[in-house]
Amino acid sequence: MNNKKKLGFLILIICLSTIVVLAQNYDYHKEEGPAISWNGTQMFDARMLGAGGASFMASEFFRGAVNPALLPKEGKFNAGISLDYMSHEAFQYWGVNQGVTFKPSGLSGRHAGLSGLALSFSLKNIRLSAGWYLPSLLSLPDFNFEQTYWAYTGKFSGREDTFFAAAAVSWGSKLDIGIKIDYIHGKRNLEVNEYFKYYRRNGYPVDSHLLIHHSESHKLTCIVPTVGATFKLSSTWTLGAALVYPFKGNAERTLNRVFDNQFEPPISDTLTSTDRFYRPPRIQVGTLYTLNPRSTESKTKISIAFESAYVLWSGYEYIFFSEETPRDMRNCLVLAAGAEYGIYGRVKDFIIRAGYRFDPQPVRDPKFTLHTLTFGCGFRYGNLTTDIGFAYYIGPSDMLRQRHYIINGTIGIHL
Repeated sequence: MNNKKKLGFLILIICLSTIVVLAQNYDYHKEEGPAISWNGTQMFDARMLGAGGASFMASEFFRGAVNPALLPKEGKFNAGISLDYMSHEAFQYWGVNQGVTFKPSGLSGRHAGLSGLALSFSLKNIRLSAGWYLPSLLSLPDFNFEQTYWAYTGKFSGREDTFFAAAAVSWGSKLDIGIKIDYIHGKRNLEVNEYFKYYRRNGYPVDSHLLIHHSESHKLTCIVPTVGATFKLSSTWTLGAALVYPFKGNAERTLNRVFDNQFEPPISDTLTSTDRFYRPPRIQVGTLYTLNPRSTESKTKISIAFESAYVLWSGYEYIFFSEETPRDMRNCLVLAAGAEYGIYGRVKDFIIRAGYRFDPQPVRDPKFTLHTLTFGCGFRYGNLTTDIGFAYYIGPSDMLRQRHYIINGTIGIHL
């Protein structure tokens, strides 16, 4: 190859590399990012989900999972279970819209299953709670692109299972203090394959030969303490705050790659590593205002909650096989507002809810903010309660628009 051809080839490689780098700015997802929001989703509690995700609106079962100081004081035994259905979208990852293959509308994925199980009870002057919940789904939509002679497939799955234990005490009639310990056990798996396809000469169906196989397995563990407090200013107005400070955890990673062809033995290698795993600290501050008009036959109640959460993403690091992958993150101020109107009787209650959530994402380029509209309702008959929550996430952008939604149902018992 002469010098001119070498120079032309080098320029082509530089141009293609630049196109790939520019393409990575289109989407706010990263390889380690969650399905919807980097700041977490409220997919484990229908009541909180339907009221904008404000912690004061959490049900009696899952209050200890968000702010331990909110644990109920009635002295009852409460147990609840939640199920969710999620639809999430992503535009660009692992070669999709980065030059390998093109799908301008992006891709979507689905998830359905259990999302939370919790109980709370009182032991003398101490209120206790424990359980499990799913704060985030660590997955991207699967894809399967097939052409005449080539195919490109990807499977992406993952979740963050969080087990918690919480306790709260009252200091006088106005102040409550609580502490919670979360144990995060997350996992993320991916498999990307590239195939060479060919047609047999005798007319039989298409056959395929695997050329490139890439798979990763990530096991994530982390301990996250939370300290919370609430202060009752009056019979109708309450303030609350919580400090979440995760400890540095571990990420056990396994990487496997195979390069094959029809004529030579395959080339494969497997790498393992144990890296540091980060979750950002956050500070939550909220307030609840309750209005209780008197009624002779039924009791109605209006509750309005506002909450802000400041998430410190600027110190975030992503360590991949002992090397830090650049992640230029910004701190985020998440705002939530929710309201509910309830009609309460001796045997049964009925509640409707609505809310809004302003959720800026920590990725600087592109700047991306999720606007979430939420709705919900609840019904109690005797000791049994049923709640349904719906959240619709709107992500406008100059380059793309993404839509996500979550439907959650929570069933509980009060004894």
